[in-house]
Amino acid sequence: MSVTIDLADVTHRYDPGGPASLDRVSLRVAAGTITTILGPSGCGKSTMLAVIAGTRPADAGALHFDGRAMDDVPAAERGVGMVLQSPFLFPHLSVGENVGFGLAARGVSRRGRRAEVERWLGRVGLDGTADRRPDTLSGGQQQRVALVRALAHSPDVLLLDEPLASLDPHVRSRMQDLIRSLVDETGVTAIMVTHDRTEALALGDRTAVMLDGRMAAEDAPSEVFARPGRREVAEFLGVSTFLSGTAARGRLTTPAGVFACAALGDAAGPRTLAIRPERVRLSEVPAENSLRCRIVEVRFRGEHWEYLADTPLGGVRGLAATAPVQGGATNVVLPDAALFPVA
Repeated sequence: MSVTIDLADVTHRYDPGGPASLDRVSLRVAAGTITTILGPSGCGKSTMLAVIAGTRPADAGALHFDGRAMDDVPAAERGVGMVLQSPFLFPHLSVGENVGFGLAARGVSRRGRRAEVERWLGRVGLDGTADRRPDTLSGGQQQRVALVRALAHSPDVLLLDEPLASLDPHVRSRMQDLIRSLVDETGVTAIMVTHDRTEALALGDRTAVMLDGRMAAEDAPSEVFARPGRREVAEFLGVSTFLSGTAARGRLTTPAGVFACAALGDAAGPRTLAIRPERVRLSEVPAENSLRCRIVEVRFRGEHWEYLADTPLGGVRGLAATAPVQGGATNVVLPDAALFPVA
């Protein structure tokens, strides 16, 4: 079973009269989907999960599961499973006893627990580990145990608080795939918080960006990534090139020239445009929306080269498959279709 989660203007303060760790946060998570919450450390992501789980009270606002108010529902009765950054497995219990802990609390027989434990461990590739101690497993294996422990008692809601942050990239990628498949298989409603942009965009049916205790953006992952509507969100998502000027008839007039941008529509007056670094390109010859530039910095990033071009409008960062010549003069092009307005 899964539920739709609704937060409406939820506010939380750790100290009365102090700053809000959650500032009128509103969010809807559709039943059976994953919403990823992306934001820096200290932005309120984990606090929001604690309010949903019932381990932290909201000072204002409302929380509903399928329309049912949860304010007075104890944490143990909310049907929530949770996985944290550290597995926090019970060291005095075996792997199987950890996975079956919630089942035991619900009165499932020993034989029934054993069957369910074996089924869940097999689902995550840990067959034959039920009688082992948690400290004999690797970090990635322990996190898989924590994940199935949270799912074994069939929760309505699964909350994931940066559960992959301490894993190496290869294991992390496999765990992302596993989480996605388990959510799809069980139909549980999931919220995962992370500070990793790639992880948030890859896993979410919807992605929200949280900054300073507020929801700054929320949409399909591709939309949040490609066209964030606010400058602070764009900067957090890796955009560093902004053009300010005066808009009229789908063009932006700047001190260095005029730039076509269909996304401006009928906007008029002062506006700011942005462009992602991977959409910037270099050209030996001038083109529409181009600026004469000099390459002042080149860095190898593994899958691409990152460069900084000095232009009449300031620095423009771009990515290239091959290394541009540092110190070389060329043209940087900001394609019309790649520019988007930010507030």
